[in-house]
Amino acid sequence: MQAPRPGIHLITERLSPAQARLAFALMQLTHPELTMDLWLAYTRRLAARHGVLIARRPMQPHICGAVCFHRDRDPFGHILTAENLVACDLLYPEHVAASLAQALRNLAQQLGCARIRLLQPPPVTTIALPPATPQPGRAARSAEGGA
Repeated sequence: MQAPRPGIHLITERLSPAQARLAFALMQLTHPELTMDLWLAYTRRLAARHGVLIARRPMQPHICGAVCFHRDRDPFGHILTAENLVACDLLYPEHVAASLAQALRNLAQQLGCARIRLLQPPPVTTIALPPATPQPGRAARSAEGGA
């Protein structure tokens, strides 16, 4: 990722309870099935080693980037796992992503993590469908060896 462009200043910080509703639309971009109630319940359970980092412009409440994180342990030690990074800016989304990446590096260092693992949802969103109802005659054809 490129370093933030001169003159484009972003503030990266942990999501506060007051900002939770503002970040909802961004997080819903990664998971369209996410509801406001589920999101708010998630943000209320955040602790020191779990949370959401956000990016915003100075003097503006609108959030232009977010990433969820938690500290894990693997065979090699502590690792910071970052999920669902979203950067939404009309002109410079790459700078929002770069600012969040730098904030993750700083946080990993503060939490004693030597590595960062970034998990992103697949580009195609999966949707839970109701159980299929058998079509009349379909099972009979299959049993006979037909299509």
